[in-house]
Amino acid sequence: MELLGFLRIGLTLVTATAMFVLGRKLDSLPVRGVKLVWTGVGLLVLHMLVGSIYHSELIREPWLREYMPYLGFVTGYIGQTIGLIAIPLGAHSMIKTFSPQLRESLRYHEEFVHSLNGIVYEINSSDFRFTFVSDGCRNLLGYSREYWLENITWDRIIHPDDLDRVINYCSAAIQENRNHTIEFRALRSDGRVIWLRDVSAVIQVPGEPGKVRGVLMDITDHVDKEAALLKSEHKYRTLVEHMNEGLLQVTNEDVIVFASPRFCEMMGYGTDELIGTVANEILVPEEYRSVITRKNEERKNEVADSYEIPMVRKSGERIWVLISGAPVKGPDGSVVGSMGILSDITERKRLELENQSAIAQIKNLFENLNEMFFSYDTIRHRLLMISPACEKIYGRTQDEFYGNSSLWKEIVHREDRTMVESFEKQLFAGTPAEWEHRVLHTDGSIRWVESKVTPSFDENGVLVRIDGIATDISDRKTAEAALLESEERYRGLVEQARDTILTISTDGFITSLNRAFEVTTNHKRQDWIGRSFTDILHPDDVTKAIDALTKAVHGEPNDMQEFRVRAQSGEYITIEVTSTHQAQNEGSSHLLVIARDITSRKQLEENLRQTQKMEGLGTLASGIAHDFNNILGIIMTHASLLENPSTRDALLEKGVEAINKAVRRGAHLVSQILTLARKTEFSPRALDPTEAVHEVSRMIKETFPKTIEIVEDLSVSDRSIVADSTQVLQCLLNLAVNARDAMNGKGILTFRTDLVPRSRLAEFPNLQSEEYVVISVSDTGSGMDEKTLQRVFEPFFTTKEPGKGTGMGLAMVYGIMQGHGGFVDVESAVGVGTTFRLYFPATNDFPERSEENLAPTPDSLKGSETILVAEDEPLLAELVHTLLEGNGYEVCMAHDGEEALDLFQGRRHEIDIVISDLGLPKLNGVDLTRKLLELNPETKIIVASGYLAPESRSELEGQGITEFLSKPYKAGELFEAIRRVMEGSRARIASNLAEKTS
Repeated sequence: MELLGFLRIGLTLVTATAMFVLGRKLDSLPVRGVKLVWTGVGLLVLHMLVGSIYHSELIREPWLREYMPYLGFVTGYIGQTIGLIAIPLGAHSMIKTFSPQLRESLRYHEEFVHSLNGIVYEINSSDFRFTFVSDGCRNLLGYSREYWLENITWDRIIHPDDLDRVINYCSAAIQENRNHTIEFRALRSDGRVIWLRDVSAVIQVPGEPGKVRGVLMDITDHVDKEAALLKSEHKYRTLVEHMNEGLLQVTNEDVIVFASPRFCEMMGYGTDELIGTVANEILVPEEYRSVITRKNEERKNEVADSYEIPMVRKSGERIWVLISGAPVKGPDGSVVGSMGILSDITERKRLELENQSAIAQIKNLFENLNEMFFSYDTIRHRLLMISPACEKIYGRTQDEFYGNSSLWKEIVHREDRTMVESFEKQLFAGTPAEWEHRVLHTDGSIRWVESKVTPSFDENGVLVRIDGIATDISDRKTAEAALLESEERYRGLVEQARDTILTISTDGFITSLNRAFEVTTNHKRQDWIGRSFTDILHPDDVTKAIDALTKAVHGEPNDMQEFRVRAQSGEYITIEVTSTHQAQNEGSSHLLVIARDITSRKQLEENLRQTQKMEGLGTLASGIAHDFNNILGIIMTHASLLENPSTRDALLEKGVEAINKAVRRGAHLVSQILTLARKTEFSPRALDPTEAVHEVSRMIKETFPKTIEIVEDLSVSDRSIVADSTQVLQCLLNLAVNARDAMNGKGILTFRTDLVPRSRLAEFPNLQSEEYVVISVSDTGSGMDEKTLQRVFEPFFTTKEPGKGTGMGLAMVYGIMQGHGGFVDVESAVGVGTTFRLYFPATNDFPERSEENLAPTPDSLKGSETILVAEDEPLLAELVHTLLEGNGYEVCMAHDGEEALDLFQGRRHEIDIVISDLGLPKLNGVDLTRKLLELNPETKIIVASGYLAPESRSELEGQGITEFLSKPYKAGELFEAIRRVMEGSRARIASNLAEKTS
């Protein structure tokens, strides 16, 4: 009890103390009645304190117990009564004070709600109907408060694609009695879509329907900015990941916090190995670390600059890098680190050293020349060298040019600046340029300067330097001034140009043409102005031309290209095209195109190629003649034996077999010669490299000296190449002939095939395929020294004596391999021999191989039709006549084209088939077939020839002829062709009848 008493007294004292402190705070409020209420409350607390003491065991003194009842009476009855009266009176005064303030507060909050840039609303949670909306509803969605409360439901304002998501989410939140926030698209009264954020509170009052109160805010700008930010972040992330330069970010203490993939690749580290390390300690040589420390200190002062420094890769290799550094700021605007873009300039540094040496030599060599020589670094955009003649031409010293890399542009006459800028673009696109322009001399005169400038590239094809020469041609230009006085005279020059000069708009329409266009194509200029340039191109060249136009419009470099254009006659001519993108006034632009007719040149190239083929055949002539003599000797010997009655029967079977073999051998040799010698279009197809080597090997075995051993080491059996068989044959034959000459008629010539993966050909540029088929031609001849190897593929270069070769063979091989998307290399040493390797992209597409059909029975080869045979070779005509009659056919013989035409005109209704040789006298086979088909389009014709040129075959096939016999042919082949023609005709007749009856 004693403890309980202490607790009651202690709690009462604490309460009294708190009331005292709170009373002092409330004393400062401008509210009446506060002191009166607090006095009443204080008397009640005093009564509680006295009561606590009186009833506790702490009072042991009698005199205290004697006076406590009086004290309790005062605090209990008087104090309590006064306190209870004071509290209501004070409260009444306080209410009178607060009532105006409360009303003012309510008015203020109501105005605040209605002035919000959004909607404050209240809905019934049961049916989602609005019971209150603020005045912002009209600004937000375009509906009035009255219309909103009477007509609007959520499905009217929420975008259909978001409706289910919002309703489901909000319904779940109401059921769980939790506040919620959601963002969705809404439809304004004008149909516009905006983004809203809904912040809602669920209100549940016992005995009343559930309510949801919330605020709808327009966040369209915020959503658009977030989307733009995400797009921007993605763009810059993609840029960082794919940029050629490395990106590195460090803190003020040089600790790496970010390293791009390209930087990690550049330095040979993984990202995890770099993040968190001190860049200066692991990436920078010790003697250069003070430079990085100084640069980091400068970054703190917001200094951005570029500098070059060596860095150490993980492997220990040193590389030179160009660092473009800038400070990185934190949220408070203070510098928290550095960001650097790092480019590997190791190769450029090496070139700079070489260039510096070259510049010194050039300066010494051309110190006193009147022409000005210069060299410009396109990587660092600075002048490397300019000769002293600059002062004579421009009146400016070398130091002035070195000090201002743009000075040469500033002194260009303003009327020539656009033209000079276009040539500058051409140079930076990698194309040499030559032009004339005016400059302002310091003596006030205007000088004419001729500039000849050439771009230079490194081994990776990157433009690293521009070298040029400028000559003062003022005297010459003075003499030419009369020719250049007006634009009309300039147009005259264009009109007289032999090359077609035209301009094309950036969307591909021809805007101007010169007279050379009419001379070249026989088209009228006015017929083509305003038309698309693709309309005149060969369909196969359109895609390539559009790609070239797109590159030119975007300022990308375009090499000189060849296209085929349609002349007025319908034939296609070949043109060589260069194009330059030129800007015009008011931001417009066009392409200036120069087209040169190179049809004759292409024909000469084809003739040269054909000449090279014939040169190859010429080198084989003696061997071919020897082989043909052997073949004829075999045939003649066996024929003479068969003439002798005494030996005919015994040797008949053996003689016929030997003659057949000799004929087949001769026919194959003729076929090889024709394949190599004929003129053909480039016709790539699937080709078995093993068969190609066999073909060449068989030819040279029959024509090369027997003292040359031919070896075939062919290991590629599951890959093919896509190539023109004639050109491949030409390449291999050229290499074989060179090998024969190098071995002086005695040695070993080896053909080898291999399959090489791309990874083993890293030293070769522009590899297009994952695997390459390699055909090697090796000899054991005299070999070549290094000097000869450097020039071996140059046109007209030869080590042979005059009259023994043109020097075009290996140049042809080089060009043919480039045309096939491959390449060629050579390995040789004096006294060891030479190996040429031809690399073709490998493919899995093999040529179709025809299956040999079973020979039909003799009865199926017989017939009773009437056949007209046109053959000018008497012995062959007699033999064909005998064979056909022996098989039941009726035969009409003609010995020239005109006789065949007369016979057909007289018996056109009797003759079923015409068999015609191609090389007939008086009227050749092609003209004969054309006239026969004019007389009767249903005439069935078989054409026989020892060699059928591609253009002749195309013309015959265009006439509908499908059967061709290659001389010499067997009797079975002749009869099979006849039956195929007749059976095909019957099938067509049956098909036509079926169509008519249906």
